[in-house]
Amino acid sequence: VCLDGVLSVFGIEMDDSTLGQIVDDLLKKIPAKPGESLSKGRVALITHGLNLEYVGSFDFNHFRNRVDETFSWYSGEHKEYISPSFAIVQSSGMGKTKLMKQYAANTPDNVEARMILCSDPNLKPPSDTKAHYNDVLAIPTPSQSNNAQKEISVKTEIRDAMLKQLDDIVGKCKKDNVVLLVDEAHLLLNKFTDGGFYVAFR
Repeated sequence: VCLDGVLSVFGIEMDDSTLGQIVDDLLKKIPAKPGESLSKGRVALITHGLNLEYVGSFDFNHFRNRVDETFSWYSGEHKEYISPSFAIVQSSGMGKTKLMKQYAANTPDNVEARMILCSDPNLKPPSDTKAHYNDVLAIPTPSQSNNAQKEISVKTEIRDAMLKQLDDIVGKCKKDNVVLLVDEAHLLLNKFTDGGFYVAFR
């Protein structure tokens, strides 16, 4: 593993203690910038490495084809769906964000793509967020309430706030075909809203 010029070598034969020490060393050598926080379990900031050149074409071509297939599927007999979507599932640090950014920079002429970062409002996004994302979507994380009526009211309020943010993002789009590339989308599956953020997004 090489991050910011710090090289660490590990193998599957290493025990948990050794691997844990490697991760601890990396965290000490590659800290978050002052005032910025890493997501739980992250070794580097979400924007780490996004300024480097994208290498290879296999993943990009498959992703672009999947987007094209989704547009074709939707324009056929499936327009009853408001917003078709699919997920990119892979471990942290494997290039999901970089792949989305590469697509955003190489969209067809009839497609507009926007990079969106889902963010915990309690954490300060990296200072270079605006260099890589068009929008930041603040995901509220309210505490549970013992009062069922109050909880319903809070859920409605935060869902309305989400929809307002989404309306603002979509309002910036100028083309009919839009691809919203949502990073850290797992935050949309907030248990408090029973997946309501994801439903709002669709």
